[in-house]
Amino acid sequence: MIADDIWAKLLWAGLNLDPTDLPTSDNRTYPVELIRAITLAWLFAGQRSDEIARFRIGCIRWQHEGIPIPSDSDDVLAQDAVCLLEVPTHKTGTMFTKPVDPLVGKAIEAWQAVRPEQPPILDSKTNDYVHFLFAYRARRVSKQ
Repeated sequence: MIADDIWAKLLWAGLNLDPTDLPTSDNRTYPVELIRAITLAWLFAGQRSDEIARFRIGCIRWQHEGIPIPSDSDDVLAQDAVCLLEVPTHKTGTMFTKPVDPLVGKAIEAWQAVRPEQPPILDSKTNDYVHFLFAYRARRVSKQ
């Protein structure tokens, strides 16, 4: 359980992450887009760290405008109103898709846009070689 005041500070820090917040003296520094995407996924996706570390390239998709809202209304979804996240096979079940805050999708898209090409890495849960979203310098980012 995280106290409300601590959670508010974490949310503020994650939403306002700036390149100057990251260390610059270490040659192992990750790009700010990677850190921002991981941070927003942790804050808003509601997944375990192992699941976040195992997200794959292309794990998000957008529910686009023009799709009717199921009800008696004539309204339709606004453009990019719903971001869907594909969660990999995990501790208690198989892969599934869930809606997440659009901030997560935008951060992941920003990281995918600048992410250097990485070789496929073995996913120990599925025994498949996959392109992990959060991989850098040919290594998967640690779940810790």
